[in-house]
Amino acid sequence: MSKFTQLALIGLLPAILLVGCGGGGGDGPSIDDDDVPSIDGSGNVPGSGDDDDDGDGDGGGSVEASGVSYVPLAIYESYSDFSGFDTDDMFQGEIESPLIKRYVINPINAATMDSVADATASDYRVTIDDVEIDASESYPILQRVIGANVQLRTALVFDLSDSVNAVDMPALVQEAKDYVAAAQASSNGTINSQEFVVWAFGLDVDELTSGFTSDAGVINAALDQVATLYASKALGISSNLHQAVVEAVGRFNGDENGVAYNFRDGAGDNNDLVDFVRGDAINQTHLVIFSSGPDTALGFSAATMAKAVESQSQLRYDIAAGAGSDTMRKLKKPVFYYVVGRETAGQAYSALSDVSERTTSLTLSGAEYSFASGLISNQIAALEARVDLDQIYMFRFAFLPRVGDHTSVFSSTSATGFNYSLTSSFTDDAISPVSPVVPSVEITGPNGEYIANRSLEVSGSITLRPVTRWTPDSFGAGDYSWNVVAGGLTGTANPDGSYTVTAVTTSPATLRLTNSVISDSFEVDLTN
Repeated sequence: MSKFTQLALIGLLPAILLVGCGGGGGDGPSIDDDDVPSIDGSGNVPGSGDDDDDGDGDGGGSVEASGVSYVPLAIYESYSDFSGFDTDDMFQGEIESPLIKRYVINPINAATMDSVADATASDYRVTIDDVEIDASESYPILQRVIGANVQLRTALVFDLSDSVNAVDMPALVQEAKDYVAAAQASSNGTINSQEFVVWAFGLDVDELTSGFTSDAGVINAALDQVATLYASKALGISSNLHQAVVEAVGRFNGDENGVAYNFRDGAGDNNDLVDFVRGDAINQTHLVIFSSGPDTALGFSAATMAKAVESQSQLRYDIAAGAGSDTMRKLKKPVFYYVVGRETAGQAYSALSDVSERTTSLTLSGAEYSFASGLISNQIAALEARVDLDQIYMFRFAFLPRVGDHTSVFSSTSATGFNYSLTSSFTDDAISPVSPVVPSVEITGPNGEYIANRSLEVSGSITLRPVTRWTPDSFGAGDYSWNVVAGGLTGTANPDGSYTVTAVTTSPATLRLTNSVISDSFEVDLTN
């Protein structure tokens, strides 16, 4: 049976160890490198845990099959020298204060693996130390996530060594500029809002943009610098291809050939390709590399280059292995490898092709290279294979204060088919300082959806609903009040306590919901 481990980060609270187990996988919360403590291997992440699948897909108990399972959407971290976690094979984790555990999933039919839209919290099961949680105390809930956006970050990496001495570099740079312009003019919101970082390498590896940017002027200036560096051979004539890939992916902190390296971003630096999927944010990254021929410097091995590409992935059931199998396949970080030549094709390097999403040969046609439209199409295909914004769901439950170490298991109640269960270890030092769960108010979508990042784009009319979480108490419409505290909108408070927004007149408009009984408020930003 396969075993997978997950690390949960709790905002500014201690992390909790999670271990996954189930017919082929594990689960985990996600890491936003801007909003939670950075994973820098220095021990500032005090928690740890793992999720262990017992292989029977039932989470350790005999339950009636519901026919509903799930695909974990969290990012799988294969190697600790890239993730900064204590061990290999962990998932990113997510938990909200005070101790609300989150699982970001895609509910599926356990037999066919088709996505389902009618899954409920009762289709899933959580146990703590083999005892099923009490719904009246832990309040498990499954919500579809709406308002989520995908942030795409792309690294453009140029080989300037003598391996590409036949390339028309000014023409290649011009097509790269055309690609950036076409991407920013795309009708696809993820493509047109993506950020870029530009790298160049010979023997030396150099980042040219000082981090990710969407500023076309900065990007084009860096691309002009690519052409200048190629002409001067200032970065050296040997190809340090392996290191260039490792450094562009980033986060590597380890030894290679007896030399210690640390490519993990420090304060004020932001050029690592870090993926995460969580309830409030999704980040996807792509690597585009223009090269020809093999690595000749041999500072890093081909194996370490492959590890960099495989360091983050998303796991999917292996349909070919059959229902009930614990075999999972990895959707690795997309690498688009362009083998550059001139009138004749360049030399493809099999070690890079083997780990790339797509390998394309580039030659001049009418004194021009052409890859802009194809690259955009390939990026869209890679995004669609990994993220379906209509099928992001979040399961949450309250982990009540306890003494000592504890183990929880999240699983489907379906006893057959493709299943996945996650075993999470909660350590006493991580949970003992946590305050008891307290009631809190929340604004949901018209059908109880979770509003990602408390922000929602509104076109036309929408009804938002009040709910108070993590308490057995009931509240009536009179216990809630709605106020516009910034921007402008037109709307109506309804007799059932909901609020119908008919138009956003000044964007963004901030709508506040208050529960007067518990003196708690919740705000959402509405844009048009």
